[in-house]
Amino acid sequence: MPMKTFFVLLVGTVFLVSCQNGNREQEMKKFIADYVAAVKPLEKQANLADWDASVTGDAAKYREASELELKLTKIRSNSADFEKIKGFLKEGIKDPVLKREMEILYETFAPNQGDPALLKKIIEKQSEVEQKFNTFRATLNGKKVPDNALKEILKTETKDMEKRKLAWEGTKQIGAEVAPDVIELAKLRNKLAKSLGYDNYFQMSLALSDLNDKDLVALFDRLDTMIRGEYAKVKDEMDSIQARKYGVPKDKLMPWHYEDPFFQDGVAPGLVNPDEFYAGKDLVAIAKKFYGSIGLSVDSVLKRSSLYEQPGKMQHAFSTDIDHEQDIRILTNLKPDAEWMDTLLHELGHAMYDKYLGKGLPYLLREPAHSFTTEAVAMMFGRQAKNPKFLKTYCGVDEKTAEKIAPELYKDMKFQQLTFSRWCQVMMRFEKALYENPDRGIDYFNKLWWQLKEKYQLLREPDGRNNPDWAAKIHIAIYPVYYQNYMLGEMLASQFQSYIATNILKTGNIRQTFLGENPAVGNFLKEKVFAPGARYKWNEMIRRATGKKLTPAYYRDQFISAETAGK
Repeated sequence: MPMKTFFVLLVGTVFLVSCQNGNREQEMKKFIADYVAAVKPLEKQANLADWDASVTGDAAKYREASELELKLTKIRSNSADFEKIKGFLKEGIKDPVLKREMEILYETFAPNQGDPALLKKIIEKQSEVEQKFNTFRATLNGKKVPDNALKEILKTETKDMEKRKLAWEGTKQIGAEVAPDVIELAKLRNKLAKSLGYDNYFQMSLALSDLNDKDLVALFDRLDTMIRGEYAKVKDEMDSIQARKYGVPKDKLMPWHYEDPFFQDGVAPGLVNPDEFYAGKDLVAIAKKFYGSIGLSVDSVLKRSSLYEQPGKMQHAFSTDIDHEQDIRILTNLKPDAEWMDTLLHELGHAMYDKYLGKGLPYLLREPAHSFTTEAVAMMFGRQAKNPKFLKTYCGVDEKTAEKIAPELYKDMKFQQLTFSRWCQVMMRFEKALYENPDRGIDYFNKLWWQLKEKYQLLREPDGRNNPDWAAKIHIAIYPVYYQNYMLGEMLASQFQSYIATNILKTGNIRQTFLGENPAVGNFLKEKVFAPGARYKWNEMIRRATGKKLTPAYYRDQFISAETAGK
């Protein structure tokens, strides 16, 4: 009898707990539903206003976007709701999807828990600086010129070194315009981070995107060791190329003797000019054919996009998901050259990730697993612009020529990748220092910028230069503590590419893998990478997709010879 009585009591207890858990989960679901109902229309309006501002440069649209962002911030700064979210998470949610939604809500609410007046000031200041970047045009010989014109001089001028210097300086003019604003923003962001219990904004930003600042620095130190020796050889070879091209001794080469204003893209070896394959070509038509050949349709995205230059328009490029309901767009300023082919493929890669997110995903999970996982997809596709088989398939390059230029195209890609990895070192370490102590002032950061560029990029600082060149990089002002995602993305791009080459295409060519003309490539991405959205944390998604968590080993195998990899 006692055993029977105990059993009855136990069943009753289990039933009670089950009911309580069920009721609690219903409460959580209602909380999420109410939140989504509140933010969904505002997010769409804000994204549309930001889009219109970026395309037109209209000051009224920037104000509208800022005002809508403030409304969203007000919802996300509700302290009572944040306490509820923390309480829900402490209870040990059994439903994995519901738990993941709550984790994302926590990461969304946490950075908005500061003083509302401070949050408002940050948003308004950031909008003000963004408008300055998007509408600024440098002055060259007394005329206002767009970024593309300055970059064209750096790409094509081989005789007039003074003209090159002036063009390079022109790309930095915006720095002096916004540097005080950027310092002010860093201080405001730090004030917010410290009010929330973090040492600084750098630490907070990483923590709330599921990254650890100490682990990140350790990884970048590892990459530094892995790449340093190989990069020194590559940089010496690039300098020899540039010295011959411009008739300047190697030890006299200056930053304006390279094609990219920040030296983030490296130098082409010179025997093959990828731009010639795109001259007169319709880049949009090429991109449509390529993506269509792997079962990814870009038509709906391109119809809504802004692809070419116009007055007042943002001069950079981006992809945006307006409503998480298939209104996905890209902004570019296309020219028929290899760089813009890369950029178009890149931005459409972002767009395909958003387009093919799982249809049954809850609203809060309709986003990539992490910022760098969508960067990885975009970067992997961008690399195709310099793939010999891509040029053969879509640009009319004949088989013999494609085979002949393949080694040079790989060398070009290697130069580009190793140079970019060193640029990422500069950006990550500069931002870390900026947020550790922004009170050091503009002159300090002017000096630090060139110290980092000399150490990691092996660039020479111009004599007597004391300008805020660092502030000319839009990411530092508008997209803070983001650049590490590009390097993590390059690593993951190599991991995805290697997996596709080995397991889907069954080829040993992991260095120049052609991804087109095979729907199985698109199916893998749709099923294993896109469809889960944010259902899993980033490393779990990567493990499920490729069989391994994120590792730099594939990046090393693709771009660094083993004997100089610092192993």
